[in-house]
Amino acid sequence: MQAAATAALEPLLQALAGFVLDSGLSVRELEVLFRSAAVHSVAARQRASGQRVNISGIAATTGIPRAEISQILQAAKRGAATRPIAPSPINRILAAWHEEPGYQKKNGQPLDLRVFGPAPSFEALVSSHGAGLPVRAVLDELVRVGVSSFVGTQRVRASSFSSIRNEMGPREMDNFSEVAAQLLSVFSTTGHPQRHDFLSGISEAVIETSQLPIFRREVVARTADFISAMRDNLTSDEVSPKARGAGGRRSISLTIIYKEGLPAGVESESMELRRNLRRLSKHRI
Repeated sequence: MQAAATAALEPLLQALAGFVLDSGLSVRELEVLFRSAAVHSVAARQRASGQRVNISGIAATTGIPRAEISQILQAAKRGAATRPIAPSPINRILAAWHEEPGYQKKNGQPLDLRVFGPAPSFEALVSSHGAGLPVRAVLDELVRVGVSSFVGTQRVRASSFSSIRNEMGPREMDNFSEVAAQLLSVFSTTGHPQRHDFLSGISEAVIETSQLPIFRREVVARTADFISAMRDNLTSDEVSPKARGAGGRRSISLTIIYKEGLPAGVESESMELRRNLRRLSKHRI
């Protein structure tokens, strides 16, 4: 099972890593965020099972120390912001290039720097903020991600304050987060045991429980008809060969998600009492 999970997670984590790095975050920042998310995920499952939040139980499941779990939960209660984490070497170098005295023009813009030589130079920046990485390797990576460029043969110019991709704005990040979270929540059999995952196109609708059987039947029937009509349309012979070849060919996929859950703030009605266990003395065993 673990081998299958590892193989399944590898492509998923590669896609996530690309999003994280394009957003300008470091692997260390992702690790801290994941640890916090794991704590809140297990705590939510405990509440959904009708239990109180048990720090020791979360530690047993996640392997995260209890002291750290307590800090994460307390910070959430206070609404405290996530504590600052050291950025990646690339972002440290770019920040210093834009902020350190001696590395700016009179208008505040970063200087075009000599690659090698005493400060102010790119070599000096990497020596101070590059965590021991080779100067040329860092420069090549900055050029590759598009946040720096060569000026002539021996100078480099900073074109961005951080390594965030320009097309990854707040709206794109929100869209990615929403869609990815919905997909993962639907396909996670652990998080949604014995739920009915049909096809649908409605989001966050709240209806009476007694109406669910009718709703499910309608969803299945109408979605099946829709998918069938789309398939017939895409494979129709009515489209002329000329029209087919006018704009080239594309491969498309269509996924429609249906998910059931309790409204926000409503916990499961199954409130099992915790069994009271007593430690027996050796003489009574």
